[in-house]
Amino acid sequence: MMLCCAQLLSAQQERIDLSGTWRFQADPMGFGKTPGSELYQAKLTESIMLPGSTDEGGKGMLTTARYVDRLTRKFEYCGQAWYQREVIIPEEWKDKVIAKLIEVARTGEFGDGKIFAYEIKDAIKIRTGETGYDALQSGVTN
Repeated sequence: MMLCCAQLLSAQQERIDLSGTWRFQADPMGFGKTPGSELYQAKLTESIMLPGSTDEGGKGMLTTARYVDRLTRKFEYCGQAWYQREVIIPEEWKDKVIAKLIEVARTGEFGDGKIFAYEIKDAIKIRTGETGYDALQSGVTN
């Protein structure tokens, strides 16, 4: 997992909604942690909506079979998968969020991920003209 954290000088909320489009890569053979092909170091090129499932996202093998003993999924996927998303973290959350991410993500194995913390001086959403924190509240996944 790779999360890029940025800070903005003023925060206006206590929660960050992580639903929406995430970068995604299926890894059915588990090669993503293999030295030399670490998927978590690359910017993933596919996308998926979260919350959701690989089935809802059309990831995996298209299923033509119909099962009588269980639900039949339109797409079946079995294996590892990688997810990425940039998240804008309010300045006053920075140290707590970074410490918590390290606490929950550290396994000591390849693929634990990286945290990139950098400061955003200002942001302008071209389509709407919104500036500052408001400009970062939607569409931060691309």
